[in-house]
Formats: sequence, structure tokens, C-alpha cells
Amino acid sequence: MVAEIVAQLHTPDGKVTVPGFYDAVAPLSPDEREALSGIADAVVDEWRKNASAPRPWGEAEYAIHERISARPTLEINGISGGYTGSGFKTVLPSTAFVRFSCRLVPNQNPDTIFAAVKAHILSLVPPTVTAEVVELEEGSPGFVVDRHSAPMQAVRTAYQKAWSAEPLWNRDGGSIPVVTAFQRHLDTTIVLMPFGHKLGGAHSQNEHIMLQSFKRGIHAMLYFYEALTSPDAAGDA
Repeated sequence: MVAEIVAQLHTPDGKVTVPGFYDAVAPLSPDEREALSGIADAVVDEWRKNASAPRPWGEAEYAIHERISARPTLEINGISGGYTGSGFKTVLPSTAFVRFSCRLVPNQNPDTIFAAVKAHILSLVPPTVTAEVVELEEGSPGFVVDRHSAPMQAVRTAYQKAWSAEPLWNRDGGSIPVVTAFQRHLDTTIVLMPFGHKLGGAHSQNEHIMLQSFKRGIHAMLYFYEALTSPDAAGDA
């Protein structure tokens, strides 16, 4: 029964079937799509190297780099139930478990989405079984910064000077809940300035930063403070 329920959480083309799931999601504007297009090829190359899948899957009207950054998701993290040991046993499981998560985008309310997902899953449960949907961790709203703001333009200038290259605009599927709290309570523009490298093993046992990135990061911060406090930016900061 668990497999049948999970199979009904997405349409064949990758859309989440939960009613109201996309109601608050802002569409990508042509301007933003153009800005994000600079990372398209790199994201596809990375996906091909790491996904080990024969082909991508998801909303056909969105490119891979848009699906993994600007579109919300509902993903299955794990399924368990029945006999999973070595050998063969004809055991019929009496219980089964599914762990899933949702990556939210700006304007989606975590409580609203959890309530909608819970109601939808329970509506799919047949009368022959019972089910319970439990929230394991409190969710956080999505967060995006206006790249046209003075602080973000100061960030752009800082990277240009530190790396001698034009930075590429990107949205990231990572979650830092405290950033949303800072933005809400401080009522100001929050900027994120990463200096790590894709090969830095983020969140792994050997997470590290390359010395060149570390040194350039120091320079970038100095350039950022300089650009942010310039007469042109001070009025909007």
C-alpha cells in the first residue's frame, strides 16, 4: 500500500499532485530565466556526472537548473517495511514507513504545505489500512535576494574584482533557515557570499576549502565593504 500511495504523489511528468502545492509559487520571469541561464550547461554536466540516471525527470517546462533551484519539490528520502535481511522469507509486513521532505521556494508557507501534504496522503490511504503523517522537523520558508538591489550589486562588484570574472547568478536548493529569520526580523537585505568550491566536499567528513578560494574570499569581503559604502550604494543599503 505504501508503494501505491507514494506513486500517486507525482504525475508522470514530475509535478507534485498535492492540491494547492503550487498556489503561492511565483513563476520565473523572463529576466530571471535569462539570468539563471548562465549556469545551465554546468548544472547539466554536473548532473550527468553525479546522478547516474539514464535521463532527467521533472517538470518538462523547466530546465534542470530551474527545477533544482527555483521549483518546489516533494522527494522520497526512504521506504522501509517487511523483511530486509539476508536470505529469503515470505514475510508479509504489518507496518511500513516512508520519509519524505519538501524543498520550498519563496512565498510557500511551511505549515500550509505540511497540512496540504498530510491531507493529500491521508486521502490516498485505502480503508484496509491505517496511516499517520508526522512532522519530524519544523520547516522554513524559501529565501531569495533581489539581485538588482544595491547590496547584491556590491556583491557582484566584489566577486568581479576578487576573481577577475563576471559572477554567474544562481539559486540554490540548500536550506539555511536562520537567513529567513534574519531577513524577517531585521527588515533589511541579506546577502550570502560563498567562497567554497564544488570539489570542497560540503557536509562530508573531509569538507574543506581551497587556499586560493580562502584568500580570494578575504579580498572579496574587503571589496564588498568598499562597494557597499560607496556614495552610489549607500542610499539603498
